[in-house]
Amino acid sequence: MMPFHRPSNRSRWCGLGLVGFLVLPAGVVLAADSDPREYGVQVHAEVPADAGIVDRVVAVVNDGIVTQSELDRAVGQILGRLGGSIPRGQEMEDLKNRVLDVIVEKKLILQDADQHDIVVSNDDVDAAVARVAQGNQMDLAQFKAALEDQGLDWMEYRQEIRERLVISRVEEQEVRAKIRVSEEEMRRYFDNHMQSEVVTKFRIAQILLDLPSGASADQAQAVEAKAAEIRQQLDNGANFESLARRYSQDSTAASGGELGWFEEGQLLPEIEQAVESLKPGQVSGVVRTPLGIHLFHLLEKSTASAARGEPLEQVHARHILVLVGKGASESIWDKAKIKAEEILAKVRAGGDFIVLAQEVSDDPGSKNQGGDLGWFGRGQMVQEFEDASFAAQDGQVIGPVRSAFGWHIIQTLGHRQLAPDSFEALKGVAADRIAQQKFQSKRAYWLRQLKQEAHIDRRL
Repeated sequence: MMPFHRPSNRSRWCGLGLVGFLVLPAGVVLAADSDPREYGVQVHAEVPADAGIVDRVVAVVNDGIVTQSELDRAVGQILGRLGGSIPRGQEMEDLKNRVLDVIVEKKLILQDADQHDIVVSNDDVDAAVARVAQGNQMDLAQFKAALEDQGLDWMEYRQEIRERLVISRVEEQEVRAKIRVSEEEMRRYFDNHMQSEVVTKFRIAQILLDLPSGASADQAQAVEAKAAEIRQQLDNGANFESLARRYSQDSTAASGGELGWFEEGQLLPEIEQAVESLKPGQVSGVVRTPLGIHLFHLLEKSTASAARGEPLEQVHARHILVLVGKGASESIWDKAKIKAEEILAKVRAGGDFIVLAQEVSDDPGSKNQGGDLGWFGRGQMVQEFEDASFAAQDGQVIGPVRSAFGWHIIQTLGHRQLAPDSFEALKGVAADRIAQQKFQSKRAYWLRQLKQEAHIDRRL
């Protein structure tokens, strides 16, 4: 259906293999506490384009390059976050290689976005930057000044935000949009993970070794043998965080492999099975998933009573959408409203809502179902649509209702309240978690395909 659905606030259920965007995370202002030059990272001052200085190329990615200054800048950001825990010697070289892996991965995704003509407008960037500023409790001028006080270039920061948005959109189109979750899968997940009176949470770190898609049995055995060697080093007293920085091929390597906290049911089944039997401080055996070969370190474990909350109110509605393009003038909106009013008049004169939706609705996701959107709760639709749907009486046809996407003719078919721990109340949460698990696997496969089809020449 059309994106008048409010996007779900998907948490990073499990950040395995995710690209580490080497910029300020939303809502965090980075403090640079240390000088990267002390640790062998060159800091390149800005110079005029005609100064004759040629930046060293450390990697070629298809028809793109990664420069030494680009790598040093990214490593410098990582070092600023590490504070007093600064790697040296071979660990520093390993860190540089891991960061280069992340940059190469990002370049590949951005190139794929170019091939699919995925772009982000200046308005989209403005809105994203404004959200980050708001998260830091600053207005735009204050946020810009704060970044510049820390030596961060404003235009470079905007470009990084643009790239984040592009990457998010290409992943949505190439991976997430192709994921389907069945009712049976939701029911099974609910039965297995969402009926317990107790919620178990895990704080974990990992070492991830990449396993190419289509790897032969011999290749897989070699990677598993490498993981077993690392496991033996841990048995002999080696520090997990140090080995993660040295060996892990995940973007979390620079931070010692830490992935954060996850609830039971949020991890891939293979990972959860390996982690749930551990005690804090213990390390798993070698674990194989679609993402690669892993070792997991359980840092902490906690349990708490499951929150049941209040009864969930839902409404069942269908609609006919008269689409209005982004940036349209008010005169275009007025013309679209006239069309919507004509459709509404036909419905009120006895016209069949379902037939009219199939014939004239501009929502391709629901028109074939006669505009039926099923049951939905608060927070799942854009505000104007949600408010109108919940306010209407059962069977009532209302409209035209204006939203960011156009004019809606809405028929509310029913209201209901669900017990907060029922399947119907929680199946949307179950669907999101299953979809995120599938996203992890499918994204890893997609990235492997990009790498296998690419020309990558590392020169570090």
